[in-house]
Amino acid sequence: MPLQRHPFGLYLVDQRKKCGVSRAALARELGITATYLGEVESGARGPLGEKYYAALKYQIGCTHKRLRDLSEISRPLKVELGQMDAADARAVKSVVTAIRGGTKIPTSALEHLCAKDEEI
Repeated sequence: MPLQRHPFGLYLVDQRKKCGVSRAALARELGITATYLGEVESGARGPLGEKYYAALKYQIGCTHKRLRDLSEISRPLKVELGQMDAADARAVKSVVTAIRGGTKIPTSALEHLCAKDEEI
């Protein structure tokens, strides 16, 4: 399965390029390797921690809030399908498949999951 590029990594690449900063130069300023930064940008690794945000703001103009928000939505969602009934598992799988494929989320799956949310 190909890597899923996450919003945090995509934003870093975009900001870095807009500012004319090479991956190697940014990595050096952050105190990490260019390989590690490349893995963050590509989605092979999760977002950088908050200890890097001040340097990112200084180097490529990222705000702390924007980085934190992107970090939160870039972390993988873990769902234990084995602990769900078959209908719940099908609904979650269809939502995940749609998100990964960039297609419309099936209304039936959303309705099913929203009905479950009301039961809690």
